[in-house]
Amino acid sequence: MYPLDTSLQGTKGRHLAFSNPEAYVLKPQREGGGNNVYRSNIPQFLRALPDETHYKAYILMELIQPPPRDNSIIREGKVVTGGVVGELGVFGTILWDSNGQVLQNEEAGWLLRTKGKGVDEGGVAAGYGCIDSICLI
Repeated sequence: MYPLDTSLQGTKGRHLAFSNPEAYVLKPQREGGGNNVYRSNIPQFLRALPDETHYKAYILMELIQPPPRDNSIIREGKVVTGGVVGELGVFGTILWDSNGQVLQNEEAGWLLRTKGKGVDEGGVAAGYGCIDSICLI
């Protein structure tokens, strides 16, 4: 994950966004999800911003490339069968004091979502993905 500010990491992120956009997703730094920009659309999106000072409102993240599997999901009340990918999100909490000493750093849960192969967005609430459960065999 890279900022797109003027720091050393931000400069590297900017370079990657233009030189190798197929491996990345550009995400706005705000709550609510959505409005992501994927792959080859990244350079043209950044060029369309009023100026480079707006870059810092985004982060560049390497795309997760999970292996596709054939499976079934339920979307809009219908069973859909075909190629799907799963994304496991693990959540944590951290609390520190004003001196930077960590008071709590714990795992806080997980969410597995499954979406159709080739679908970039993964939001469950937006209808792109489905909440799933883990079955270990």
